[in-house]
Amino acid sequence: MVGEPLYHPAHDCSTASETRRMIRFKQAALLAAGLHQGLVVASFAACAPSFRSLFGVSDEAYGGLFLPQAVATVLGSLLGGWLSRRWTLGRVLAAASGISAASQIALLMLEYVPYSSAMLAVAGGLAGLGFGLSAAPLNALPAPVLRARSETAILIMHASIASGGITGPLAAGTLVTASSWTLYPAATTTMGALLAVLSVALRLGAMAEPASQPRFEKRPLNRVSLPLALCSMVAFLYAASEASLSNWAAIYLTEAREVERGAALSTVSVFWCALVGGRIVAATGLRRLASERRFVSERRFVSERLWLALPLALALAFLTLPAVVGAKSGMLLFLFAGLACSAFFPLTVAMASDYEHGDVARVSSILTAMLMLGIGFGSYAFGVLRNATSFDATYGACALYPVMMFALCMWVRASAEKHQSTLPEKPSLPEKPSLPAKPSLAAFDTPTIRKSSSDY
Repeated sequence: MVGEPLYHPAHDCSTASETRRMIRFKQAALLAAGLHQGLVVASFAACAPSFRSLFGVSDEAYGGLFLPQAVATVLGSLLGGWLSRRWTLGRVLAAASGISAASQIALLMLEYVPYSSAMLAVAGGLAGLGFGLSAAPLNALPAPVLRARSETAILIMHASIASGGITGPLAAGTLVTASSWTLYPAATTTMGALLAVLSVALRLGAMAEPASQPRFEKRPLNRVSLPLALCSMVAFLYAASEASLSNWAAIYLTEAREVERGAALSTVSVFWCALVGGRIVAATGLRRLASERRFVSERRFVSERLWLALPLALALAFLTLPAVVGAKSGMLLFLFAGLACSAFFPLTVAMASDYEHGDVARVSSILTAMLMLGIGFGSYAFGVLRNATSFDATYGACALYPVMMFALCMWVRASAEKHQSTLPEKPSLPEKPSLPAKPSLAAFDTPTIRKSSSDY
């Protein structure tokens, strides 16, 4: 990959007066904000069995629930990219947490008012808007706050977000079994309100001040380079793949394979656990490579090769999912699918940011918008295909997503080098005044005169 990492030791100077405990507290608050966004996004898939049993939601209608969420996420991502240039990133994160908490209030109201698809759409739209707004701060703040390089910091943050996908289905499964599913949105509402206050009180955005000054001239949001456009298409296809797996896993196992509801929700948690574990392993490996200067080129090589290999593994996962016969085989295959999804999107954000010379807030806003569009499209398309054919045939057709991802990734690599020549040159540092050259000692040597025989 090209470009310099977002993190720089100068970031440490911005918090030199802070105690180590306060810095750790800010890091915990930032990771908790990512966890909260994961819990909110996973709330619909986690509570899906309750929706279908209590409200009689059909396959196509359930898939359509994610469309308002996707559209709102696109708007939130674009708004977040615009606000990140006018507000501090801490304020943007506070707004995102508050809106996400409001979405859970709307979800909670379904228990106390007559069921309405409009209310469910409002809940999904607010969840998408909050997630879209959080894209810029949750991708730009990790490097200065966690004090890590760009690829490592983004992988850690996305692992925190995906952790919500692990704890969400587990908690929802327990609560659904106890007929108390409303405790889930009540807890996420409280958590979101608390994080909104902490994001402003802790002044998280102040830690990103060194990174907010661009090393290069930033491009406006409406100008998208070819590598960034291709990465956006890759993010869209990845999201469609992930949605086909995570949002439909519980329904697929319970209806097509007659797995118990608790075991099906546990399988969804296994998928997200594998996704988080893969991101942590990738982040740890890249961080170790980055700690040694002699391994810088190897780190870039490993990142690119991993980015290209994961779509192929994801295609294999889709083709093997019809082999599920029970809870154990389902857990194993969804475990493999989670590993195939693990580090792909964070690496896409990191690589696209490098191609744009570290403009993480802008790049993450665009890619998150495409991510949620893909989630909405993938969830709805799966429901439409499911009504027309079987689950097995639908998952087989979904293997086209990662195949197209691989082709686009190869195109990104081919176009990236050409794109670099069109970007502004890196501003050079002022030259130091040159000192007079030191005289050579040879100038003071007495020349050796070779005498001939006639001189004697």
